[in-house]
Amino acid sequence: MVSTQLRRAEDLLQMERDSSFELVEGELHEVMSPRPSHAKVVGILAMLLGIHIRREKLGDLFVGDPMVLLQRDPDTVLAPDIAFVSAERLPLEDSAFMTIPPDIAIEVVSPGNSPGEIERKVALFLRGGVRSVWVVYPRQRQIVIHAPEIAPRVFGEGEVVTDPDTLPGFSFSLSDVFED
Repeated sequence: MVSTQLRRAEDLLQMERDSSFELVEGELHEVMSPRPSHAKVVGILAMLLGIHIRREKLGDLFVGDPMVLLQRDPDTVLAPDIAFVSAERLPLEDSAFMTIPPDIAIEVVSPGNSPGEIERKVALFLRGGVRSVWVVYPRQRQIVIHAPEIAPRVFGEGEVVTDPDTLPGFSFSLSDVFED
């Protein structure tokens, strides 16, 4: 019988800086480096969100794969592309991991991501206390918003995206994100 030692969140801090990893129930998962098109979508979304969040003093926006500790024993640490934490839940403690689940976690799907991998991440985020998970599909030019106990909301080309329960007063046209 082969036994695999489960990793802890703190083990991620000792990993090589050349690679990115997430931890799912104690098991390491390597995260591939994103393509420039992925980074562009992340940048546009961060700009749109950031302007609104800053102007309305709604909280803080985190970009660049912030490590979110969602579960202990076994540990789960995911790194969304963008995370929003509302003002009521700030300040965060100054540690290597975000220990308060964000109100919104945004994942931009890369060509190498499988549907099963995305579904699992959404489930882990929601189970970990994230209020809203946005999955951005650049190839399909759509965003799907997942929240606990409600059906996913799908926004397609030309539609206006809103998430009023989590980010009141914010909306944007999908064409602003996927401009040619």
